[in-house]
Amino acid sequence: MAESDPDIVVIGRAYLAHLADLVPERARVVVDLDEDDMRSCASQARERRRADPIGAQWLVQEGEATRRLIDRAASRIALTLAAAPADAIALRRRHPGLPVACIPNAVRRPAARAGRSIGGMALQGPTILFIGALGYEPNIRGIFWFARTVMPRLRRVFPSLRLLIAGARPDPRLRWLARAPGISLFADPVSIDPLYAQASLVVAPLFDGGGTRIKLIEAAARGKRVVATSVAMAGLGALPDIVCAPALAGPFARACLLALERQGGPPPPQIPRRFDAAFAIPALAQRLAKLTDPVPL
Repeated sequence: MAESDPDIVVIGRAYLAHLADLVPERARVVVDLDEDDMRSCASQARERRRADPIGAQWLVQEGEATRRLIDRAASRIALTLAAAPADAIALRRRHPGLPVACIPNAVRRPAARAGRSIGGMALQGPTILFIGALGYEPNIRGIFWFARTVMPRLRRVFPSLRLLIAGARPDPRLRWLARAPGISLFADPVSIDPLYAQASLVVAPLFDGGGTRIKLIEAAARGKRVVATSVAMAGLGALPDIVCAPALAGPFARACLLALERQGGPPPPQIPRRFDAAFAIPALAQRLAKLTDPVPL
């Protein structure tokens, strides 16, 4: 690293914060946390405490370890980035003097509509899409809850309803779940555009975790209707055509049914300018440039 003589070194995530010690003294260190790991771990621990008390305690200790890592590296950190306003506030309170900025996750607006097929095969009937990191426990819990408690209610009205689950490095439990009729798993898809094009509805049934959900920003950028829990929507504010539903099977299913029944109606509204200002890459790149040039030493 000394030979490359960087001006700025970006470290991703809190568990790598100790690498700031290896950065040349003249270089500015920017730590991109994405989420506040301590808050995220605490949220996941609360959800797991009853079923897995040892795992829950492990998560608490993991969150505490990230706090110590940031504290240790704080003197070398010129700027810390978080995606959600609540995470940025919590980090400032927990680490007084740590420079923290909130930069939302960004997505690239699709240039054109993708074809309505997956692998050359067009799916018939209404289709629900869940997309995300499939090795992440909050996503796994949310998918199983949706498949077991919400899908049966939806199929009473839409018998041909399909659930598409897509994302990187799927947990073996999800491969088992995808054996059920009407559920398909797309592991490590090369492109997500065909999946979004096929989807009648995007869901985010999350109960725990942290940060902000890129899947919701992607769906909004594509004009897709979304039903999500309040946990999934945390930090995003109002997005076009997204319904925040209670994390209960009945109300969540009713919200999904209403969204599916609207498929024959008017298309979702055009993406407003405030979406571009909040989540489009060019606008956020300008904000980030102002924060990092110059970053005070």
